[in-house]
Amino acid sequence: MWRVFGPVSRPFFVPWDDIKVQPRQLFFQKMARLGFGRPEAGVLSIDARSWERLAAQAGLPPGDPRALPSLSDAQLARSLAIQWLVITSGAAAFYYFVPRLQGWTGGPPLAVCILFPAIVFGVGQIVRYARQRR
Repeated sequence: MWRVFGPVSRPFFVPWDDIKVQPRQLFFQKMARLGFGRPEAGVLSIDARSWERLAAQAGLPPGDPRALPSLSDAQLARSLAIQWLVITSGAAAFYYFVPRLQGWTGGPPLAVCILFPAIVFGVGQIVRYARQRR
């Protein structure tokens, strides 16, 4: 659910025994797919670090089948760096080629097309890393 819809949604209760966890990877990042209920009535994918913190707060033992393999800081940094590289490449290509395809003669220089998205998305990824690391 998007955070903007959070204030108008109702909370719901799912017993721990009715949560099924499966590891998955989405856009180079390790995630946890949570299935709610038996039979499954809904699903939610969250990043693996969030699931680790949630499971630790709930007191799940490390050998529990719902525990995921631990995600190191290096693995987290690597996945966020790959995401940053892919997003920056796509944005740089867009900023460089679209004005030229439109026939504009004075499009932005190549350095601006690369550095602007690299800095903006880089700051965003650093913030994500810092939030997921704690």
